[in-house]
Amino acid sequence: MKTSKTTKAKNATPKAPTSATKTAALDLPPAKKRTANVAAPVPAAAKPAAPVASVPARVVPHREVTPDQIAARAFVLWEQRGRPHGQDLETWLQAERQLKEEIQSFTA
Repeated sequence: MKTSKTTKAKNATPKAPTSATKTAALDLPPAKKRTANVAAPVPAAAKPAAPVASVPARVVPHREVTPDQIAARAFVLWEQRGRPHGQDLETWLQAERQLKEEIQSFTA
């Protein structure tokens, strides 16, 4: 003997709310209307003038060499030399010397 299951249709119409749902909906406070806080446009005459930034007459470059700059230069030198082992201190000092010379040539 075959038994068949009863299934609800996907597009079934929703049931009307019961009296319990109606009373629960009445207990809720009314929803507040959301509005955007938008500033009113300022008339052209009332707008303040753009601030004038004081710019130094001559921009002085950064005169210190950072360890990150030295490490990056030393890595490039190390690769150019074929990645030799045991010359890390020499490569580091050469990179530091090159960077300091470049800074001096730009500021002189």
